[in-house]
Amino acid sequence: MSLSNLPAAVAADAAGLVAEGPAAHALWRRAYAGDRNQPSRVVVEGYVDALVSAGDLAEARQVLAAALQRTPRGQRRSLLERWIVLGRMAGDLSEVEARLAQWADPDAAVLLAGLQSERGDEDAAMATLRQAWRQDTGHRGVQAALMKQLVRAGERAELAQLVAAVVRMSPRDPMPWLTLLDADVAARDHAAVRQRTDELAQRFGRHVALLEALIDRAQRIGDSPDRIAALYGKLLAAAQGAPEQAQAYAEWLLDQGRVEIGRAHV
Repeated sequence: MSLSNLPAAVAADAAGLVAEGPAAHALWRRAYAGDRNQPSRVVVEGYVDALVSAGDLAEARQVLAAALQRTPRGQRRSLLERWIVLGRMAGDLSEVEARLAQWADPDAAVLLAGLQSERGDEDAAMATLRQAWRQDTGHRGVQAALMKQLVRAGERAELAQLVAAVVRMSPRDPMPWLTLLDADVAARDHAAVRQRTDELAQRFGRHVALLEALIDRAQRIGDSPDRIAALYGKLLAAAQGAPEQAQAYAEWLLDQGRVEIGRAHV
């Protein structure tokens, strides 16, 4: 079927998958023009990408600016990422940072902090994320970015407070505790790593993804084979004999020289 026989938005999407150049650009333009007052996110992003591919940065900037004005806060991430791309292509990220700082938007704050870290201003990045946390405590992107920033800065006390607050919001999700564990690993506080690992394994002994992460951290610090084997035992029980986890255990056993036991699990 010819792309020209499809509705404009579908044709533009297909063109983006199979071709670049004038034909794809024209189809995206038709899709955007067909509903200029309220174009879908897919059409806006596709048209901007086509404009960037064609080198029409000025038009791409105008389309993005209009879309950002229409889009509610907390839903602008993909649009803002394209704004950064335009800034990189223009060779001027300072203007992008200024614009991101103007948006009262959690995604803008996370992206701004990333740019600040990129140019080595970790203090500015920390300040940006702390302010974003105060304004949008429940935003997962802000939570994750601030946790990572605190780990890099070695601020384990503040990180513990942040993780405790995040866990109170979602008590069934144990994964934020891993950030504290990573901070312990980064600080080479192996005693704290072992203690926190034991606490998490005991508390969330049926959480497969967490147990896999605990095994990974235990291996990073060179924990004892007996302790790692105990974690694998919990993992296999939680995974109920799933082949992927059994294979991982078998490979670890073989690496440890426990050939006969390892072969039994392959």
